[in-house]
Amino acid sequence: MPNILDDPFLSGAIQMYENANIPILLTDGEFFPLWASPPVCRDLPFLAKPDGVRTFLSAYSLPAVAEEIAARGFFQAVGPDSLFPGRKIRFYPARPGQADLYFAQVEQLPSQGSGMHPEGVSRILSAFSSQYRSRLSAIFSSLNLLTKCCDSLSPDERQKVSGYLERINTESYKIFRTCKWISIYTQQINGLDPIQLCNIELWPFLQELCEAAQILLEPQGICLHYVIPRGSLYLYTDPGQLSLILLNLFSNSCRFSGEEKRIDVHASCSSSSLLITVSDHGPGIPPDVLPHVFEPYFSYGPDGAPFTGNGLGLCIAKHAAAALGGELHLFSEPGEGARACLRLPVRTSPEGACVESPVAGYLSDRYSDLYVALADCIPSSPC
Repeated sequence: MPNILDDPFLSGAIQMYENANIPILLTDGEFFPLWASPPVCRDLPFLAKPDGVRTFLSAYSLPAVAEEIAARGFFQAVGPDSLFPGRKIRFYPARPGQADLYFAQVEQLPSQGSGMHPEGVSRILSAFSSQYRSRLSAIFSSLNLLTKCCDSLSPDERQKVSGYLERINTESYKIFRTCKWISIYTQQINGLDPIQLCNIELWPFLQELCEAAQILLEPQGICLHYVIPRGSLYLYTDPGQLSLILLNLFSNSCRFSGEEKRIDVHASCSSSSLLITVSDHGPGIPPDVLPHVFEPYFSYGPDGAPFTGNGLGLCIAKHAAAALGGELHLFSEPGEGARACLRLPVRTSPEGACVESPVAGYLSDRYSDLYVALADCIPSSPC
């Protein structure tokens, strides 16, 4: 394929779309993306991946789509609800009368209003977040007060009641996680989860995150073993998104770690990419389940039971990886555990100093992503 910028017509059209800030892609005749406008890269990075547009069109016959474009001059596709609810893309020839290149214009969603006056999906999320947070805050506050009241009970009564309070507290954390993950996933698929890029010192960041998880998991008999290079590596990324990815991978590995109860984290770097693997030593994932693990709301328990979780952890992690310009894959063989591989581009920004790692406050904040993500694995006391 010749350089598209060498074509005056295409380079002019691309420049026009960039100036107009329109969410649009240029694909080849087989619907592989060749170029994506800044709004697509920023808000819908999944579409800009090599198989993004073809995934969007997974419910359609690609030859039939090409025939429809040739016959009518355009084709409007609706994405699968599980990944792109309500999203539509209009395809039309990039060059009039030719079928070797297509423009794929994403239908823009209605305005989401402002922070003070949210509209559309933002308004729904604001209402949802306000309601679940206020209710859970009341529950957590009440649990703290009830725990203090236990001091007046006999030792036997205190032990019995404390067990009930701990169970309520743990289940409340799981509700908190489900609500928070639903909010994050909804933001991701609607382009409302902004990426906040900054320079971080990667190796200390990863070590602090693993150490924080280790402190919570080791008392439960779960060994988190990590191998992280020493020295300095500066990465231009979103540390919040990166920690969200890894904590979800830790959580998933904990649930499937099996009798050995060991998780291995390994990080390495080449000149162009960073690779982080998270492995467990559990029973592995059945071949018929493995293709579905990144589907939203799909869950599968170690005992084979469905709906054992909210089914959003790995889906959120994959979306976050794509937003950071990377990829997340899961490999498994029955009886040999599972291995998640996160690959990110190595890039730095010449502007701006390194920011302080957010991991430092994870242990002191009982409602941080660390405690929320690992709610299945650690008993949480109300105080």
